Amino acid sequence: MTAALALATPVARGGDFDFEALRSLVASHHIQTIEDLLPALPDTLRSHYTLVFASRSLQGASFERPRVILFGSDAQFIIAFNGDPGQPGFNLLETMEFDARSGKFLLREMEFPHMPNDQGSVAYTVPNASRCQRCHGTPARPIWDSHPLWPGAYGERYNASLSTEERTGIALFLDKQRADARYKTLLGASRFADEETFRPSARSRYSGTQQESPNATLSHMLEPLLSQSITSELTANAAFEAHKYALLGASEGHCGRLDEFYPADRGIEIQGALRQFAGETERRNREEIVSKKLRLTASNQGAVAMAGTRVTTTLTNLHFVAENGMGVSTNNWTVAMEKGTYDFTSTLSTQGSLRDVLLAEVARHDGRIRAYSDYATSTDGDRYCNYLKRHSRAALSRNLSNSVLADAAANGAREAPHAELQTDAGRPSDSKPAQAEIATLAVLKLCVDCHSSTIAPNIPFADAVQLKYALTNRPSAHGRLIDEIRYRLGAAAGSKRMPLGVNLSDLHRVALERYFDDLAAKAP
Repeated sequence: MTAALALATPVARGGDFDFEALRSLVASHHIQTIEDLLPALPDTLRSHYTLVFASRSLQGASFERPRVILFGSDAQFIIAFNGDPGQPGFNLLETMEFDARSGKFLLREMEFPHMPNDQGSVAYTVPNASRCQRCHGTPARPIWDSHPLWPGAYGERYNASLSTEERTGIALFLDKQRADARYKTLLGASRFADEETFRPSARSRYSGTQQESPNATLSHMLEPLLSQSITSELTANAAFEAHKYALLGASEGHCGRLDEFYPADRGIEIQGALRQFAGETERRNREEIVSKKLRLTASNQGAVAMAGTRVTTTLTNLHFVAENGMGVSTNNWTVAMEKGTYDFTSTLSTQGSLRDVLLAEVARHDGRIRAYSDYATSTDGDRYCNYLKRHSRAALSRNLSNSVLADAAANGAREAPHAELQTDAGRPSDSKPAQAEIATLAVLKLCVDCHSSTIAPNIPFADAVQLKYALTNRPSAHGRLIDEIRYRLGAAAGSKRMPLGVNLSDLHRVALERYFDDLAAKAP
């Protein structure tokens, strides 16, 4: 009996199915192919999934052969695969598991033998291997676009009909899905052709029976996990104890000005630094909106009003306390594709989710805080918020001299997260060339990391001599290698724009282009 026949029905139950259960399943049934593994997975995993036709991951995708992201009933264990032997990552199964005990996301890869009869066994990477961290960051977190746009995934626009390209693509996919060795294991795939899956009818809205789209559902499930992960990172920081009341107050969104949580002699300093931080936050979020719009399918680009993609920055104060007070980079807090942004937009309240987790953590050592919060009313004189401010000022007065904010004030500068990738606004004009050169080297390292491994085609970015020759002599899809690089750095590349997972400023994108152009000009 073949493995495929033996596993005609699921052999794993969904309740506590995690990575160890997956590994055990593969070992106990001697599974050597993804085609044999998929039907053995729990129904809950194979019933809840999204379909991605333009992937920026290590797994390729197309309209007809999309990448599948199985997320189950709670997204605590996610499995991804694709369906075309010609696509990158065809023999890879990617997994992401949320470890509630540590508050960490654990990303792994499983590589299956390239031929079904190979004598090799399934190979497993260590959790959060370097090739995973290049895109998912440290600590590793999910990359999944934020509400209301999910470019490259069927149902790109929230509560909107599929675009012309999407309708055509899903029809091609479903036409072959039932006979495909991998895709036929998906349960309920026909719903992707149902208009109401992505745009609820007036009747379902009126009756309250409408359901969220697969993309929005995955976003909702990731939010509380992300909140736990962020809180875990904050509590592990040595400065958390001094800043916990300020963090909680900032997460509330209704407790007044942030400077009121700091000692009085820091008020003016905090106000000025926060204004600068808020301006930078707004700028980066605008860049993200433009980038997301460019990644949409052609017909969707024209249909999306900018007002419909406006991101909320209600967590700006919380980001500020974490970055400037505790030295915690928040570039990887959001699940947005463009890192270094502050997009927590949701149909639900990420702010509320994060606030609840922070409140629970602070309440572990301050029993009164829960009662103040639970019984807060509009007529109690802001007793809860005043409690937070009073205790925050006291804690920061004792510890502010050791904080990152005090160090930054002493040096007269605030270091932005990923400073090597940010613009030089506010710096002396004569320092811009040097800053751009440093930034170029930092971005170039991203190119080296990907293109000197199996992640991307081999390009000698680390060797200027070899690269100089390759730029003008190596043929590529858009001409020479230099032409391909210019295209991939530009907006016209859409979802294939490079570097993956990084939202470069115009200044540094131009600086990187100039570096390659200068090298190409010196080629023989």
